[in-house]
Amino acid sequence: MAVRSLARSAACRLRTALALALGGLVLSPSVLEKFSAAARTYRAFDNARPVPSARASAAGRRRSPAIRPLWTNVPLPPHRPAEFAAPKEQAGEAAAVVSTPAPLGDDAETCAAVLASGNVVADREPGIQSGLCGLEHPLMLKAIILADKKHIQLEPPVAMRCRLAGVVAQWIIDDVAPAVAASGQTLAALSGVGGYECRGRNRVAGAKLSEHAIGNALDIGGLKLANGMVISVQQNDMPMLFTGIRASACARFSTVLGPGADASHKTHVHLDLQERRHGYKMCQWNIAPFEAAPDERRAAPEPAARKNRFCR
Repeated sequence: MAVRSLARSAACRLRTALALALGGLVLSPSVLEKFSAAARTYRAFDNARPVPSARASAAGRRRSPAIRPLWTNVPLPPHRPAEFAAPKEQAGEAAAVVSTPAPLGDDAETCAAVLASGNVVADREPGIQSGLCGLEHPLMLKAIILADKKHIQLEPPVAMRCRLAGVVAQWIIDDVAPAVAASGQTLAALSGVGGYECRGRNRVAGAKLSEHAIGNALDIGGLKLANGMVISVQQNDMPMLFTGIRASACARFSTVLGPGADASHKTHVHLDLQERRHGYKMCQWNIAPFEAAPDERRAAPEPAARKNRFCR
């Protein structure tokens, strides 16, 4: 009995040593039996549970809290009472409140300075507002007073913003009237004048707002002399005179558009003080003697923009 007991003890120690040497891959029969019993119990319990279908498994995965988005549990804000709700805008109401910023010089201080200069005959007018068009402090410019106190009439008088009236007056006094005098004539009036008018550019419906619509532009059809003769911008009988006038206009105004620029300016010259980035100016006015066309099918002259695009 003692020998048999010693043999079993030695066999046990040998199995333990081999299990430790092989990383625990060899287990004793008693341990294996315990694991086998537990495994059988687990399999019996697992087989007793119903196997879910593929659709149920997918639905369970979708409802699983582990993969549910975090924001699904964020509470919604309380319902706003009707009396605190913002009122709905009526049709066209939003467009009515949109306005363009007032151009430089449409203010009471500038108007007072222009009237006090003694260079203009003008009347203050009530503010003008028509949709996006308008002037807050318009001047009705009637005449320009030269250094010798002679008046150069505007035919007809036109409304414009005060800064433009001041620049136009200084241009006539310093440049235009002396240029006409140097040609042996006497300037009496500006003919075919246009000022404030609520419209799009080139009178195109729906086009970008014209500078005329904010009183920032002046149109001149011709120069009226003391003898009653009118030197038309379109029917130019004195190209040398208008060459000098164009140069001075391009130096003073932001935009100069005359015959040759496009079809909309073939009968007059357009002057404005539009504010542009980097002080950009546009000067498009073809100075050439007028030639009567044999018929209406005569080709139009080359646009002045190709020859004289910018005026510095």
